[in-house]
Amino acid sequence: MKILHVIDSAGMYGAEVMLLNLAKEQKKQGLRPLVLVFSKPGEQIKLIEQIAKLECIPYERFEISTIPSCSQLKRLQKLIVSQDIDLIHSHGYKGNIIFGLILRVCIDRPVLVTAHGWTSSGRNDLKLRFFECLDFFSLKFVDHLILVSKEMLALPRISKLYSKGRVSVVNNGLPILGPERCEIEDDVASFVTGKIVIGSLGRLSLEKGYSRLIDAFASLVGKRRPVCAADNRRWS
Repeated sequence: MKILHVIDSAGMYGAEVMLLNLAKEQKKQGLRPLVLVFSKPGEQIKLIEQIAKLECIPYERFEISTIPSCSQLKRLQKLIVSQDIDLIHSHGYKGNIIFGLILRVCIDRPVLVTAHGWTSSGRNDLKLRFFECLDFFSLKFVDHLILVSKEMLALPRISKLYSKGRVSVVNNGLPILGPERCEIEDDVASFVTGKIVIGSLGRLSLEKGYSRLIDAFASLVGKRRPVCAADNRRWS
């Protein structure tokens, strides 16, 4: 089976890491993944492309405008046929809209979508708001939707699809590292020894809840609890 993973990447974030790990595991299982990276015409090579090349993960770059032209959509349709794709797996709103909505009647392959999380743009940005609405609308026409957290089931539009049996929850997975990948530097080991350690990695954006974490630490400090912090730049 050949699986086309589609993503419009803006950096190496959670969705990109999960996608590349998934593609590597699929290769091990004898499947044939192909990562299709959307990019704007003339855009520089993206980080996900560089890492895919280093990891020997098959990938292709596909230049496409924010609002795709008819010629771009035709090229995309031809790529699906020429690459003998069996399943399309979208990892973002652009792929969701193109394959779940625009090209749905032209491509007879099943379309799977993984929603890695939604962050509302706010009502002031009408352009992003428009794409968000198209994204949600496109989910009505895909074959199956994967959520990375059961909390996402509470979204009203998702609950309707869930009741129809077209939604599953698959928590994000991490690759198992060998002993050679688990060495801890001395200064890190000394910092964590004998303590309860809370570690968090993520973007400084509202949905990550870092403001709550900071408030919680401030509360502990105010109660004179033995709390200390480390600057992650020491180990970057």
